[in-house]
Amino acid sequence: MPLQDIDTKKYIKRTRLFLSSNDKDANSSKGDYDYVINLKQEIQNVLSIELIGWNIPRYLTASFLGRYTQSVLPWASTTNPRGDAPGTSIADVLVVNEFGTDSVTFVLDMELVTPAPPALPVSYAGRKMTIDQIAAALQEAIPLALDAAGHATLNTTFYTVNVGIDTSNRFFFNMHRIGLPATQATVQFLFATGANQEDSMHRVLGLPKEDTVPDPLTSGVQSNCSIDTEPYRYIDIELGQIPQFKPFARIYISGDSTRNEFKRPQDTPEHIRLLTDPLRRLDKLNIKLKLQDDKAPNHEIITGHDLSFEVLSLEPTNVLPDWVDQRLFL
Repeated sequence: MPLQDIDTKKYIKRTRLFLSSNDKDANSSKGDYDYVINLKQEIQNVLSIELIGWNIPRYLTASFLGRYTQSVLPWASTTNPRGDAPGTSIADVLVVNEFGTDSVTFVLDMELVTPAPPALPVSYAGRKMTIDQIAAALQEAIPLALDAAGHATLNTTFYTVNVGIDTSNRFFFNMHRIGLPATQATVQFLFATGANQEDSMHRVLGLPKEDTVPDPLTSGVQSNCSIDTEPYRYIDIELGQIPQFKPFARIYISGDSTRNEFKRPQDTPEHIRLLTDPLRRLDKLNIKLKLQDDKAPNHEIITGHDLSFEVLSLEPTNVLPDWVDQRLFL
């Protein structure tokens, strides 16, 4: 004979939440990656909540990231608003002429250098870049930033900027006097002492967070390891209602993923975490996405992302527990 379900009392309720960042509360959210989602129905007496799936663009973890207010979506220009989350797009560059008698310090920002029209803005944060593309981008951006400093002699009229990748995929950058190839200016990246050290691109270029020492042969910058074109391997998710877990969840982004893909981690009982301070009422979720070092994700992505949660709560019931029945009749 077929097995019959036993009509037992249920004490735990399981709720699945499928949330899209495009449905964020415009009045309460701070930006595209720090936002509030209002739930359609309040959940009471929450014991546990877990991330069970996501749909996140790979480009959120780009190499060059500007320091921007998350709610603003600018193109590259010198008028872009600056935010509080550090970026990875800036280098303070010191150039000293070959005689040691003159110098200039200029700021190279891959998000703020704008070529003359009709060229497109030099903005790289929204692109998955190969090593060769990084070198080509720097070859275009460094001369523009150097000339923008407005020095009388240390500029591209008198010096040629050389940016490239060696056979070991290491970055190099130097400057030599036009017409005198053997005469080279000294170049340094001030990753440790520069005014923009918190937004340094040192990781992208395979360099430590230190002021570079000029290469003895070229007087330029030479990286000591291969360039990592995808330095950010994961995204941290924080929930304002669950301060117990920081981060609440960590999503590792596949390096070969260039489009949105729904991912699902293991969904087994041993991965359920009980809250030490259960939530009496849950009617909204404060969601924040961060990269490592508290860096904000790529500001150029506007397509949104999706997150799926599973919530365990006490099942509301009108039936009195057995122990209450017994006490009433004693």
